[in-house]
Amino acid sequence: MNYERFCFESAGQFISEGEWIHPARTVESAELILVTRGTVFLAEEEREYALTENTLFFLAPRRPHRGTAKSENVSFYWAHFTGWDGSGFPTTLDVGQSARIPLYFRQLIHAASAPGTEPLARDYLLRLILMEAAAPREEQGANPPLLSQMEEHIRLHLDAPLRVADLAELFGYNPDYLSRLFRRAHGVSLKEYIDRARLKRASDLLLTTGLPLSEIAARCGFEDYKYFLRFFSRRQGISPTALRRSFSRTHINHR
Repeated sequence: MNYERFCFESAGQFISEGEWIHPARTVESAELILVTRGTVFLAEEEREYALTENTLFFLAPRRPHRGTAKSENVSFYWAHFTGWDGSGFPTTLDVGQSARIPLYFRQLIHAASAPGTEPLARDYLLRLILMEAAAPREEQGANPPLLSQMEEHIRLHLDAPLRVADLAELFGYNPDYLSRLFRRAHGVSLKEYIDRARLKRASDLLLTTGLPLSEIAARCGFEDYKYFLRFFSRRQGISPTALRRSFSRTHINHR
């Protein structure tokens, strides 16, 4: 695929406080939407979608789209671009635990708002998102039910002190077996999977909310606030405060 034909137009972050429904409209450019919170109910022409957290949606140019139901407290990144004819990408893509696409989106939004950013840099960041979306992925059906159950349990309980031994006891399996299961599916051990999920949530909260660092630490399952600061800085190569400041210039819509 020739990615040089894709050119950036605009990008931002939408946040609704309370109920919201997408307006009906048709635009000339293509649009990417990455849902980061809640569920967005949207129809493209006559096909309806319920876009949940971590869903990337490709909206083709010149196709009528509209909201089909009210959403509550939703948030998503969006980007408009040219050069796409509606083929070559899936309409929806579950990015799951992937940290790259959300990170590229945040960098793109920052670049779109920062004065002096070269237009070509914005194009490159957009193309990185599209390249990552086009990268081959394992079919979700190839994962055993146990893996999906554990992934969902971890996602719902990241604010708790999740430990491998406790998960093994809860699900009734040997800890080593569970780590091998996650390593086969994700290339990392169960503990590393949990750590990465915590880091991803912490980064999302740092960049999309004004919550105090102590509250973010608690919401990500860190009982010791100072340990959270050390852990985040060591793993991400940047402190939580510095990360938040580095993406301070963003286009955010509030409704």
